[in-house]
Parts: sequence; C-alpha cells; structure tokens
Amino acid sequence: NLSIKSDNYSQDDSVYEKVFVLNTNESFVLGYNEHYSTDSRHFGAITNDNILGKVVLRYYPFTIF
Repeated sequence: NLSIKSDNYSQDDSVYEKVFVLNTNESFVLGYNEHYSTDSRHFGAITNDNILGKVVLRYYPFTIF
C-alpha cells in the first residue's frame, strides 16, 4: 500500500530533488516559504492521525487574503 509522489516544489530557481515514499496513512506537509519553513522536507512524513483539521480561511498576510 505504498504510494510514490513526485512534484517540483520551489518558489525560485532552487532545486529540491528527493524521493519520499509514503504509506497510505501518511501525508507530506509543506510550508509556503521553503527557505524558512520547517516541514516534511526536514522531519519527514507525518501520519494522518496527527492532522487535526484543515484550513478553511486564511486571514494573514492581508496582501493574499
């Protein structure tokens, strides 16, 4: 029950290439600012049991609201 996902996620010309293999009960979370976010690129996949909710409305920053 493994799933392999591939995506090019970058805000600029930097390249981040690594293969992450996820089980069906895992998620890979990414922060918006890749240079200053601590996310799955640093600590790996998280189990779906650790996801408590979802974003319904983002209030800040105001320029993107």
